[in-house]
Amino acid sequence: MKKKIYAVLLLTAVCAGSGVFAQSSAPKENLEKYYTLERIRSKSGWLVSDNAAGLMLNQASLSIAEVNYDFEQGGLRNVTDGAEVNAFGVRSESYRRWNRLSFYGKLSYDYAASKDRSWAGNANIGDSPMLLGDSIPGNTRDETYAIEAGVAYRMGRWVVGAMGKYEDRSLAKRRDSRNKTTSMYLSVQPGVMFTSKVVDAGLNFTYERTTEQVGYAAFGTNTTSGMIYFFEGMWFYTSQQLGGSEKFYDVYYKGSEYGGAAQLELKLGKRVKFFNQFSAEYDKMERFRFDLDQHLGDNDQLTYRYLGVLNVAGRRVDQRLSVDASWGDLLKYNNIQELELDPETNQKLYKQYGRFLKFSQKQRSVDADYKLYVKRNEWSSSWIVDAAYTYYKAESEYTISPACYDQDLHYSKLMLGVTKNFRFSGRSWLDATVRGGYTFGGGTELEKSCPEGVQIDNENYRADLLAQEYAFLTNDRLNGEAGLRYTHCFPAKKMSLYVDLKGRAAWGCSGLMDGSRRGGLFAAVGLNF
Repeated sequence: MKKKIYAVLLLTAVCAGSGVFAQSSAPKENLEKYYTLERIRSKSGWLVSDNAAGLMLNQASLSIAEVNYDFEQGGLRNVTDGAEVNAFGVRSESYRRWNRLSFYGKLSYDYAASKDRSWAGNANIGDSPMLLGDSIPGNTRDETYAIEAGVAYRMGRWVVGAMGKYEDRSLAKRRDSRNKTTSMYLSVQPGVMFTSKVVDAGLNFTYERTTEQVGYAAFGTNTTSGMIYFFEGMWFYTSQQLGGSEKFYDVYYKGSEYGGAAQLELKLGKRVKFFNQFSAEYDKMERFRFDLDQHLGDNDQLTYRYLGVLNVAGRRVDQRLSVDASWGDLLKYNNIQELELDPETNQKLYKQYGRFLKFSQKQRSVDADYKLYVKRNEWSSSWIVDAAYTYYKAESEYTISPACYDQDLHYSKLMLGVTKNFRFSGRSWLDATVRGGYTFGGGTELEKSCPEGVQIDNENYRADLLAQEYAFLTNDRLNGEAGLRYTHCFPAKKMSLYVDLKGRAAWGCSGLMDGSRRGGLFAAVGLNF
C-alpha cells in the first residue's frame, strides 16, 4: 500500500514540475517573470491551509529548481544542536494550472553534517518527550528525502482535492556510542470545497503515520564507555550502560495521527478576503524495545488550531495579515508490566497490567504576521514591509510519586523586516532585505512539591540539560538578518535565473546564554520557469 501511495505522489509531483502546461501571457508586460512561490502563497489563505482543494484558487503557474547551501556556527544553541552545521539541499517545487485541474508538487533532498553534537539519538527531535540519546559529542550525518504532491479538480461549484507527503530520513553519529536512526513519515489529506460569489467553504481529513528506529552500537575495544539515556520529559531519565557486545539494541517508535479541518472564506467585494480554518488532531505515539519485546510507553496528544488570513488588495498596496494559533495537551504514560515466563514457549516475555501518567504538558502558541506590498504591478513590489510576532507557552509536570516537578516557560519574539526592489531593466532586478528582531522570555525552570519528610530515591534528571534548554528558550536575544537576491530573466527561454545570499546572527543577552553568539550564511542558485 505504501509503495502504491509513493508511486502516485511521485507521478503527480513529476507532472506538476514538468512545465508541460502552457502559462497564460499578459497582453502588455509579461508579469509571469515576477512570480515567486512566496508571492503566490500570499494571494490566498487556501494555499497555506490543510485542504488541497484550495489549489484550484491559484491562478499562477510556476516551477523552480534550486541548489542551496547553509552554514551555522556558534555557542548559542539548544541541547541537541551541533556546534557547527553544514547543510546542502536540492529541491524542485511547482504550482501548475490546466483548465479544471490544478497541481502542486515538490521533490527535495537535504544533507546536514554537524560537529560536536550529542543527545541526538532521534531524527525527529521535538515530536515527543520520549527521547533517546548519549552524552558523547561527535559528528553526525542527517539525510532527508521528501516528496509532496497535491491535485484539485473542479466540478461546477464543487472542488475535490488530495495532498500527500512522504519523507524518509536517516541520522548517524560517527563516534562511539554511535547511533543509526531511520525514520519514515507519511501523510494523506483528502478534501472538498464549495465555491460561490460570497463564500467558499471546505472540509478535509488528515491521516499521518510516523515510524522511527534508533539503534546504538560500539566498536573496537572501548565497547562499554557509553551510557544510553531514555528521557521521559524535562530531561528525567532511566539509563543503561552500553553492553560489551558490538550490537546494543533497537528502540522503535510508532505514531498515528488523525484529524480534520473546516475552512470558511468570506469575500467582501473583489478586494477583501477573510479566510478561516479550524482544525483538530489526535496523535498517539508508542515506544517499543525490540530485543526484549517490551512496550516502554506511549503518548496521547490532542491539538486544536486556528488559522486566519486577511487579504486586502488595493491599486497600489496589498496587505496581508495572518494569525496561526494552536493549543493542546500532551500526556505521556508508562506501562505497568512484569517479565514473566510463558509456560507454552518457556520464554520470558513482558506482560502488561496497565499504565500510569508520568508526564503531562499544556502547549499554547500564537504566530502573527503582517505584510505590506507597495506594488509596481500585480506581482512586482517596490517595497515589502514585514512585521511578525510569536508567542509560546508550555506548562509541564513530571511525577515520581508522591513528588511532582513543574516547569513553566514562555517566550515572545518580535521581528521587523524591509525589502527594497531595484529594477535595472525589464530583465534584471535586485531585492535587498534587512530584518531585525528581539526575543525575551521567562518562567520557572523547575519547582518540586513533595510531602514533608518523604525522600525520593530515584530522582534522576540531567540538571545541566534542563538548564541549557530553559536558558536557550527564555533568554533575551537579538536577531539580525541581511540578504540580497538577484534575478535575471531570459524571455526567449521563458525562465529566470536567481542567486540568493543571506547572512544572519543572534546574540544572547541574559542568563546562561549571556554573551553567546550564533551566526550563519545561506546561498542558493535556482531557476524559475
